[in-house]
Amino acid sequence: MNNRDKQRNLIIISAVLLLTIGIANYINYYAPPKPIGKILSFSSLSEKEQQQLFEKAKKENNNIETNIQEDENSVSKVDVSESELKQDNYLNYAIDSNGKLVRWNKKKITVFVSESEYKNTIYKALSTYNSTFEKYFTFYLAKDRENSDIKIDVVNHFSSNDNKDSIYMAGITNNSFSGSDKHLTNSHIQILSKKPNSNKKITDSEVYRVVLHELGHALGIIGHSPNNNDVMFASESVNKLSLRDIATIKLMYSGNQSLIKSETKNFADTKLKEAEDYAKKSPNKAISWVNLGRVYYDLGKKEDALGAYKKALAIEPKNPLIYQSMAECYYSSLKYDVAIKYYNIALENISTDEQKAPIYNMIGMCYAKQDKFENAYQYFKQAYEIDSNNRMLLKNYLVACVELDKKQEAITAINNYKSKFPDILNEDFVKDVIKWAK
Repeated sequence: MNNRDKQRNLIIISAVLLLTIGIANYINYYAPPKPIGKILSFSSLSEKEQQQLFEKAKKENNNIETNIQEDENSVSKVDVSESELKQDNYLNYAIDSNGKLVRWNKKKITVFVSESEYKNTIYKALSTYNSTFEKYFTFYLAKDRENSDIKIDVVNHFSSNDNKDSIYMAGITNNSFSGSDKHLTNSHIQILSKKPNSNKKITDSEVYRVVLHELGHALGIIGHSPNNNDVMFASESVNKLSLRDIATIKLMYSGNQSLIKSETKNFADTKLKEAEDYAKKSPNKAISWVNLGRVYYDLGKKEDALGAYKKALAIEPKNPLIYQSMAECYYSSLKYDVAIKYYNIALENISTDEQKAPIYNMIGMCYAKQDKFENAYQYFKQAYEIDSNNRMLLKNYLVACVELDKKQEAITAINNYKSKFPDILNEDFVKDVIKWAK
């Protein structure tokens, strides 16, 4: 490839940069054939009947033609009247501090719910969203964890929270997103099974309330409602989606850009005030400083952002999210070696591979920006091997292969990917790589 091609490939890396700083109070291509509709009745089934239902769904899912896929790059406008959308809402609080919506750009969103005694309660919350927003999106049961958009786990403790004296959080959501439109690509919800210090189990009704709240974040609500009658209020206190909750999510997923723009014209002041108020109200809660740091970062105040992150570290010195956030500050300031240092510290405090993949990718990005492709290749490869369904990770890996003249390796990666997602061969970049490798 000539220099112009190489320059274009580097631009591709930047263009598809995966932003993984999931503000914690913030792709699957195979959707099962039936949504989580009226799955409220699931709780009344015996274990054998539940298993038969899953086996049937799995069998039907495997019969779906794999070349029929959602268009991941298009956001269609929902056919609803403006009168339905012009309701009281808190969209200013839901968007990010750049004024952008963070949302799924497809209507079929797959969910994997891990085994726990609260599984049926979680299904009930999913069903509530399905019946409320059926025009806008639908949650489907994923056939497995790997091929899912949203993962929901019930855990004994949060890996990101090592401070036993911090304010209690019942749930936490980490989102990953990419593209200039910041569309969501993956979300991980964790629900705490016991209250800290007391070791008291949370009830089904508490789990239901928490899942309703965290699903709002998984759908792209970045901040919180200022009204304590809403599910998306900072402290989960209600167990029913309010009219404001419903109006906000409908507007987010309506595709009505003119109305969205009108409703978010004063977003910057709103987001900064929300984050500052939250930090003042919860100074012993690391996530409050992380959120404030994120807002400062988005407003271009990187030194203020680093100061907020350092306060968060004083509370939770082993929280990988904080190190990732600091690394992002240094990355955007072109201080790649310092960014690598903090990404590596984040890796030291992460236990699961699925959380490591985006960080490996970002370390690869740091090296690629410095034209150190021998190093970049190692990290891009690790990221792709962990998440081989991720198209963006594949492309970054291919760029490194091109730079290092690893032709056979590039072709092998493309062939492996196309066996699952044949449409990859329609992309010009992949066509160019194949032509180069020949």
